[in-house]
Amino acid sequence: MSELRKAFYVFDMAMFGFLLFAINHTMLFENWIVSALLDMALLLRVIVPLLLYKKERLAIIPLLTFALLFGVCIYMGAFHDLVINMAPFPGTLMRSIIYWVWLIPVAIYIVQYAAEQTKDDGYPWYYLIGGIVFKESIGKLLLSIALPLFVAFLIGYEMQEYLSFYALMSLPVVGYYFWNRHLGRTPYWIEYAIMLIGLYVFDKAQYKVDGERVAYLITSACIIFAVCGWMLYKSRQLVVSTLTFLMAAFLLPTMSLGYNVYQSIEGARSTKYEHVGLSNSRGYMYIRRDVIKDGKGNWSMGVRNRYHTTIPCEYKFIIPTKHYSPFAICINENRDSVIRSVEYGYVLE
Repeated sequence: MSELRKAFYVFDMAMFGFLLFAINHTMLFENWIVSALLDMALLLRVIVPLLLYKKERLAIIPLLTFALLFGVCIYMGAFHDLVINMAPFPGTLMRSIIYWVWLIPVAIYIVQYAAEQTKDDGYPWYYLIGGIVFKESIGKLLLSIALPLFVAFLIGYEMQEYLSFYALMSLPVVGYYFWNRHLGRTPYWIEYAIMLIGLYVFDKAQYKVDGERVAYLITSACIIFAVCGWMLYKSRQLVVSTLTFLMAAFLLPTMSLGYNVYQSIEGARSTKYEHVGLSNSRGYMYIRRDVIKDGKGNWSMGVRNRYHTTIPCEYKFIIPTKHYSPFAICINENRDSVIRSVEYGYVLE
């Protein structure tokens, strides 16, 4: 166990070292207050792991100070440029490292303190942080619901097209297996195959417009409803079967995509719009639709966020006015142009 503890702390410091490397190469602060807060937080982050390794209870003082200062830096957007500019590394990886550096020391202290409090009471320390759910059937069911939702949330937040596709196709199927096992049955392979077909139709719906998208979404829901109906027939468990349908047909696919596919059906999903500055976290993307004009096929484009269209799908080109600008030049078929807000859609006079 001692060697394992050492290896963990070495890995933790490696993560911290990589963050320092990234900060040194990509971050430039215009606000000296943020820079000063981050410097103090990083200094404390060097001290805290040493105190935790020695199991010093007074580590709580520098630990809380660090967590507060580092959290303020995150809230103030100190790491926005780091995530954007570390081009060789995915944004999800960089955010994971940032949150590792922030939260892992807190988690270690909680585990150490819980171990001291429970070692003579007959309860393992991990019961205090949720481990008890593995002892109860209902706990396992709730965990099998919460964990896929959390993974779908993390993936959907990034709105990476291919990663979302794999999550959409896999998370409901994995959930279907565990929810059936909770009821004491093993699904047939054909159930998985049919569900995958329904999920594939759901994914393709985001590339359709108007009534065609509605038809795809209804078809997907009907296919998954048939699978869950069979689950209900074999198990006679209405509540879990209904929950499985809602999770597999709506919640997990939608959260994996990261945006509301039922809104803004006038435009199909296109490439990610990554030039909105402080609004990046809202998940903007280009949308487009094919149009026929004078007997020739053509297309028009717009912009939407996670919830609705912000720039209508009626322009030939939409180009940011500058890098990470909240405004875009919208050019129509006649080469006339207007400047619109990407976030709110209004036209600048």
